[in-house]
Amino acid sequence: MEGVEKANFFWNDEVLQSRHPNEIKRLVILDGPNLMHFTKGRGQPEICGLISLTRYFVKNDFEVCIVLSTGYINGKNIEHSAHLMKPLIRARVVHVVQRNIIDDVIMLELAKRTGGVVLSQDLYRDHLENPKYNTVKDNTLRLDRQSVKINERHMLTKNGHYVANHYFIFRDHGIFFSTPNQATHELVEYQRRGWSTEVKDRLLQLLDTILLEARKEDLSR
Repeated sequence: MEGVEKANFFWNDEVLQSRHPNEIKRLVILDGPNLMHFTKGRGQPEICGLISLTRYFVKNDFEVCIVLSTGYINGKNIEHSAHLMKPLIRARVVHVVQRNIIDDVIMLELAKRTGGVVLSQDLYRDHLENPKYNTVKDNTLRLDRQSVKINERHMLTKNGHYVANHYFIFRDHGIFFSTPNQATHELVEYQRRGWSTEVKDRLLQLLDTILLEARKEDLSR
């Protein structure tokens, strides 16, 4: 990313590296509103942390879907940069949920249909009591985060990941991969067919453009 300085630390991504030849990477479903609140500073939620997390997974060759309700697209619930989500809607990375629909249900249904993994700080206890989500229960994951020093924000780590205000920590390798002995493996295989190196590279370029613009807006405040 041109014009972005290098930080002196790594954002560990070993947990996202395949360890067996028969593993297939799952679709990563990000709870957009929840994660924007989780990564916010003192003000309203902003997109930098969410987009840097998306880039982290795409760079590691994962397909990503961000689920967002309309309030986070029209700018009412985001401090700045809401307009930068629109290219991701056009690229079908962001799935917009209308205000009369519960976004938690959309995420769980998407995970059920694709064998994907949901990342959120929400535990979805009430929804996951429904037997129809039995295959999703083990595919929801909470995140740990690590703040970075002010002078290391909006930088690239030594291994090429963009960090806004935090980087995130994952400890469960298995949740991101499917193997043939798992019930949803055929769903994961089918979803993965739509992913390619060309799609990954094109999306990385788009994410870099968005992050550079968001960085400019964030640093100018």
